Formats: sequence, structure tokens, C-alpha cells
Amino acid sequence: MYKVNIQNSMITIGETPFRKPDWVIDYYNNFPFDKIINQLENSPLELYYHIRANNAEHEAWKEFSEYFKIIYAAGGIVKDQYGKILIIKRHGKFDLPKGKVEEFENLKEAALREVYEECGISTCVLVSDQPIITYHTYTIDTHRVLKKTHWFLMKTNHEPDKLIPQTEEGITEVFWVDPSELKTIFTNTYPNIRDLLQQVS
Repeated sequence: MYKVNIQNSMITIGETPFRKPDWVIDYYNNFPFDKIINQLENSPLELYYHIRANNAEHEAWKEFSEYFKIIYAAGGIVKDQYGKILIIKRHGKFDLPKGKVEEFENLKEAALREVYEECGISTCVLVSDQPIITYHTYTIDTHRVLKKTHWFLMKTNHEPDKLIPQTEEGITEVFWVDPSELKTIFTNTYPNIRDLLQQVS
């Protein structure tokens, strides 16, 4: 199943929904993805559309992807020696360190670099080689972008008072949060970050 966050809403493509959807629509060739994407982009509500694509999941995803420019990114879900999770505040929203993958690096290198650049941590090690993948969309100069982010689980023994936010990237805070206190983050973060943190905490 493919799961994409569009603004505050979500669309999934596959056989089984992620959770109970607001709408289930059966996929067919030349499906009106543009109409649905436009609706989700402009909805003030948090909607969930599931496109049921039995035996045609990849064909439906290919057709959906054609409406976007695809950008690849990598980031880190970092835990310290006490099990706390690294959180940043970027442009007023709680987030996780991530960024675009450069041409000269692989996904793991990009994820480690972004954690270092955005938070000042150079001592991270990967817990797993297999990333968790999320998709979300946004618009640049009227052009739709689909960002595919590869999240790697990491650990570090970095000192809690040595965090350095990358202010030139709009990051104003970097701090550690105990998993039991993540609800305070969920009220001011993105749906895909909320789902990701619920999955790993």
C-alpha cells in the first residue's frame, strides 16, 4: 500500500485501507487523480481517501505519481541513551531532521548529514539499514512536488545540552522528548510525522 499526506489530508492506494477512510473509491484506468488531489489540497478538513486498487496497485501509483515532480529526501529518527527522541521546531512546526539527498551521497549518508547539519550531532549510528518510507506533497511556484523521505532509526550518546539548531534552515529549537510526552508534539506537527512517531515510540 502507498500512503501519501496531502496538506492535512491523506490518500492511500492499495487493497486494504490504513484505517477507516472517509471515502473508498475503486481504481480504473485514466482515474481522476487530479480532481481528488485538488480537493485534498484545498480542504480545511483532515480527510482520508482510499483508492482501492486490487491487483493494480503499482499501475495506480504510477498514474498518481505523474501529477508530481518527485524529490528524494532522507532523515533520522534519533534516540539518546535514555530512549528520548530528537525533535526540531522548523518554521513553527515540530518536525524531525531531514533533507534532500545530494547527487554525491547515498540515503544513509544523507540522513546522517542532515542530523548533523540541523541539530549539531555527529555521533549518530544507524540502528537499522532498512528505512521507513513516507510520502508527502507540497507546491513550489504552482508545481506539485511529491517528496519521498527515507527515515533511518539512529542512536547517540550526544550530550543533551550540546544541540545546535540550524537557524538558516528555519530551525529555532532542537530538544529531546520522552516517548510518554509525545502527545505535546502531536498538537503542532504534520500528520506524517505524527504517524511516524507513533510507529517508532
